[in-house]
Amino acid sequence: MGAIFRYTLRQNMQAIWQWGGGLGALGLMLMLIVTDMDVITGYADLLDAMPEEMLGFFGLSSTEMITSPDGFIAFGFFAYALMILGVYAVAVGLDVVANEEDAGVLDVLLSLPVSRTRMIVQRIAAYVVITALLVVFSFGGLLVGSVLSDMEYNMGRLFIGTLNIIPGTLVMIALTVFFSVLFRRRKTALSVSAAIIIFSYFINFLAESASNAVLDMVNRFSLFAYYDSQRVVREGLVWGDVAILLVVAALLFGASAWLFNRRDVGL
Repeated sequence: MGAIFRYTLRQNMQAIWQWGGGLGALGLMLMLIVTDMDVITGYADLLDAMPEEMLGFFGLSSTEMITSPDGFIAFGFFAYALMILGVYAVAVGLDVVANEEDAGVLDVLLSLPVSRTRMIVQRIAAYVVITALLVVFSFGGLLVGSVLSDMEYNMGRLFIGTLNIIPGTLVMIALTVFFSVLFRRRKTALSVSAAIIIFSYFINFLAESASNAVLDMVNRFSLFAYYDSQRVVREGLVWGDVAILLVVAALLFGASAWLFNRRDVGL
């Protein structure tokens, strides 16, 4: 990769420690809180007392899943990790093009001997690498927690669950990049991207909470429907879902580069 890739990587390495460390701290905290099976059983009993429809809000189809240490981490950590990284994804997506265009300096950057395609592809590639590294780095919190905890965890399954965060995060980054190129205004891209991500989450929540043919059909367009952290921790990666998310991300990145090459730069 070229100079733009290396520069973007160097300038944003702190995201690995900040976001990866913060996410890892959440996992560590959960493992330190759960000191024995009585704590897990207490949480399961509490959720059992709630209406069945509310379980979908917590990313659960039943409380049976959280009656094991691994299942509890899937409930308390992985169920929310993707939504937390949604904030990171939108910020990163805006940084690829929108922030500099909104500040009126993108035209100066493009006056240098570098093609538009080269610039956007290398910046996207750098953020893909940073995203993968910060997600893997967050696993360190779970690893430290497993050492300090008296509970027994299947760290192989938890590592797979951690890797499963990457495809969904890339889709949210790609979505934001696409809208930032399409609308050319940072605030518009931010609003639309955030609205779609939040809508996607709540559609998945409603579909998990209630059996409805219309909701099930709409849920197919929710990225969270292909995340399914509980199933991944229990059974391993669902390669079909991973492939769908990666293909969607690749198409959005490709469309962003194509569109960026064919429109004027905002001043």
